[in-house]
Amino acid sequence: MLTGISLAVGIFCAPTPVAAHPAPEHKRVETPARIDPQTGRDQTNYPPDRWFDIESMSIEVVIPKVEEPRIEGRVVVGAKALGKIRREMRLNARSTIKVRSVQIEGKPCTYVHDGNMLSIDMTGWGAAQVGGEGIEPGTSVHVLVEYEAVKPFGEGTGLIFVPADEERNQAAMVYSQGQADWNSLWLPLHDYPNDRCVTELRADVPAGYVALSNGEPVEVKAGEVKPGRAVFHWRLEKPQPGYLITLVVGKFDEVVIEPSDRTTGEGARLKGMKSLPVCRVYGPVGSGASLRETFANTPEMVAFLEKLFGKAYPWGRRYGQVIVRDFQWGGMENTTLTTLSEEVLGQPRGGKDDLIVHELAHQWTGDLITCRSWNHVWLNEGWATYVEALWARHTKGDAAYAEVVDGWWASLKSKARGRAPEEAGMVSGRYHGADDTFEKAEDPYERGGFVLHMLKERLGEKAFLAGTRLYVQRHAFREVETDDFRRCLEEVSGESLERFFVQWCERPGMPRVEVSWVWDERKGEMEVRAEQVQLINEENPAYELRVPVVMELADGSKVEVEVKGETRRMSSGAVKMKLKPRGVEVDPKRTMLMDVEVLGEVER
Repeated sequence: MLTGISLAVGIFCAPTPVAAHPAPEHKRVETPARIDPQTGRDQTNYPPDRWFDIESMSIEVVIPKVEEPRIEGRVVVGAKALGKIRREMRLNARSTIKVRSVQIEGKPCTYVHDGNMLSIDMTGWGAAQVGGEGIEPGTSVHVLVEYEAVKPFGEGTGLIFVPADEERNQAAMVYSQGQADWNSLWLPLHDYPNDRCVTELRADVPAGYVALSNGEPVEVKAGEVKPGRAVFHWRLEKPQPGYLITLVVGKFDEVVIEPSDRTTGEGARLKGMKSLPVCRVYGPVGSGASLRETFANTPEMVAFLEKLFGKAYPWGRRYGQVIVRDFQWGGMENTTLTTLSEEVLGQPRGGKDDLIVHELAHQWTGDLITCRSWNHVWLNEGWATYVEALWARHTKGDAAYAEVVDGWWASLKSKARGRAPEEAGMVSGRYHGADDTFEKAEDPYERGGFVLHMLKERLGEKAFLAGTRLYVQRHAFREVETDDFRRCLEEVSGESLERFFVQWCERPGMPRVEVSWVWDERKGEMEVRAEQVQLINEENPAYELRVPVVMELADGSKVEVEVKGETRRMSSGAVKMKLKPRGVEVDPKRTMLMDVEVLGEVER
C-alpha cells in the first residue's frame, strides 16, 4: 500500500484508515476553561498532597455471596509521615463505603468520613504522643480501617458484581476496575497515582470460587475458616500505585502458555536475564483449548518487550490474564494480572495480539513507571499503543508497522482540530474528572503513539531506543512526568527537544500544510514550499516543521529534500536535480503529524 501522500500522473492517493487499539469509541469531552469566569478560580487539576508515604497495604475482603453486591473489609495501611508533624491522615473512600471503626497502632481513634474522604485524627500518636501534636516526619504508623461496602461500583468501575449467565452456564463473578480513581469505591486508599506501596490481599469467598489478585499466591485455605468458604492470599512485594490493585472472583479454566522456540532461542532475550515468568490465562469454563491458541504469543511478547525496554519482566515469576464478562474496556493492566474483555474469546493465534501486547507493555510503562498525574497519562497509554506498531513490525514486517501508523494519522487528522485556548493539549491539567484525560480528542493513545513514532524518526531508532532504556532504568518503580522522558532522550541524543514536546504534547491540534513546488529548468533545481494555513495567532503560533519530500525521477532514482521551518508560515527547501521529477511523495513515512494538501507545481 502507499504509505505517503503521492502525486503521480496527477492522481492523489491516501492510505486506507486502520483502527487503533484499544482506545474505545469515546464521547468528545468538554475542556473546562482555565479560569472560572464567575469566581476567578484556577480550574486546572494538580496532584494531591502526600502527607504520608503509604508504604504498605494489607487488605482483607469477605464476599458473603457472589450474587450479592456487598463486601466486608479490613485494611491496614502502613505509612510514614512526610515533611512535618502530621495531625491528620486522609484516605479516599467514597460514599459506597461505610466505615465501622478506625484504629491507630491497635487503639481506637476519631475520624470523619464525608462520603469522599476519610480523615483520621493523628494527634496524640507516634513520637509526638506526649505533646499530642501528631506524627513526626520519618515516623511510621499503622492504621486499621474496618468497613462495609454496599453496591461498591459505578458505571463499569469499582468492584463490579456480575450475575450468573444461565444460558451459557457461567457462574456469577466479581472483578475490580480501579483506573482512574475508582478503587476507592470498595477500598479506602490514596486513590491517585503519585504514590505506590507493596500490597497483599486476602479474599474470603464461597467455596468453589477462585479469587485472583496481584503478585504471587501465598496460600489457599478451603474449609479451614468455616465450612463452605475458601480464603485466597496474594502478595505483591514490589510497590504499585493504588489504582492497579485488583480482585477477581469467579470460576475459570486456567491454562499455562508455554514458551515456543522463538521465545527461548538465542538472541531473543537480553543476555543475563532471568527465566520468563509463567504466563497464565483464566477464561470461562470450557475455553481452555481456545485460550492456548489465542494467547500463544504471550511468552514471545514478554521476551520482545524485555529486549525493547532493556529490563526483564519486573514483577516476579508470574504474569496472568483473566477474561471477565460485561467489561466496558478492551483491557486493564493491573499489575501481574491483566483484565480482558470477552472480545478475545475464540480468536486465532495472533488475532488479538494488538490488545494482548498493549496491556502487557503496561507492565513496564504504566505499572513499573507510572504517570505522576493523569495530565501525563500518555506516558502510560502512548507507549502501550506504540508497542502495538512495534510488535506488528516484529511479527509481520515494516509494511505492517506503517499500516498501524497510517491508521493513527488518519484518525488524528479527523479529530485533532482543536486550538488554544478553547481546547487543551494531550498533556494538560484542564479536565473535569480523571477519566476525561483518556477521552479527549488529543487522546493519549493514538496521539501518544504517533509522538513516539515521530521521535524515533527524528532521533533515529538507535538513539531513541537508548534514551527509552535509560528512562526505564532510571525511573523504575517511580512516578514520572513528560519532562523526565524528554531529558533521557536529550541526554542520549544530544538534541534539544523542549520545543518538540511543547508543540506536540502540550498544545492542541495539528498543522494544516499546503505543499507546492517550483521547477527551475535552467538551474536544474527543485524548490519545495510548505505553507501552514491553520489559524495562527498569539495563542497558536506556527509549528516548527521538518517535512521530508521524496521525488522520483524518470530513471527510477529518488531524491529527498527536507523542508524545515522554525515556526513561521512559509518554509521552503531546494535540491539540485538533473531531471524534473515524475512523482512526488510528501512525508511518506509519516514523520510529522500534519494534514497535508498537495497543490503540485506552481509558477515562480
